[in-house]
Amino acid sequence: MDYPNHIKKPNCIQAIIVILFLFIKCGIASSASVFMVAHDTSGTELTIEIFANVGLEYLGSYDLVINFNSCALQFKSIRSGNTLGHISAPKYIVDERVLKVSGIYKNPPKDEVSVLIITFQASSGCLSLPFDLFVFGLLNTDRELPVDVIGFEITDAAIKRFQKKQYDYLPLVDEDTIELIKPLVGIRFDNKDHFVARLIETIGEQKTNQYQSDIITFSRLATQTNISMNCLDLHDILDCLKYLTGHENATCSDITDDAHIGIDDVMTLFQQVASLPDR
Repeated sequence: MDYPNHIKKPNCIQAIIVILFLFIKCGIASSASVFMVAHDTSGTELTIEIFANVGLEYLGSYDLVINFNSCALQFKSIRSGNTLGHISAPKYIVDERVLKVSGIYKNPPKDEVSVLIITFQASSGCLSLPFDLFVFGLLNTDRELPVDVIGFEITDAAIKRFQKKQYDYLPLVDEDTIELIKPLVGIRFDNKDHFVARLIETIGEQKTNQYQSDIITFSRLATQTNISMNCLDLHDILDCLKYLTGHENATCSDITDDAHIGIDDVMTLFQQVASLPDR
């Protein structure tokens, strides 16, 4: 049965709009988020799990850098996360206070991916430490995935990556520019525009345009977190000092016979108190 033209055309237009809407919705991928979670902090061991939530995308490979306090922690081990699919064990390098890790998936996973499980050995049972996680690369099987970041910071690890020779045997960033960039190491920017503006001030607009993409890629801070290990209640510090020096009638509610608390642990607590903001 034929319908009049004035009925057919709106239906066709409506169908096209619906198809375009579905195409746009499926074609736009939200940014991936990379974050870390502390697990077992008992004793002097600290375990951190790294996650990447890639949504509907597939995680083909990753290139991550974890900054940690090497004065208080010693790297112990690393293994693939609880999400299966790695081609082989993750490749890693421990360079002073930096852990560089990369891995490739044979069967790329999607949604929330448990990427890595990392274990550190602490020098004390009571620590409160900052960890920074930088995303140097997060790839689908054939293209880079957009990554949510909280800021940008040029680190020593980034400088070493700029210096690394590429396929053409040239560094990613030329040596003269790297020397100009070095004063920016350790300065954190929470805004991309501010970061780029400082680059222009430091290395000039021409060099910024030439190297901006690579500099930003290796300066992306995905997450920063402060992890506490088995710390005592700060209000008990003075009582603990009295307890340790043998004063009578002194109590220390958090100390038990099995806790093995020493003067070093108490001094660590004092250092933490000194760095706490005023309440």
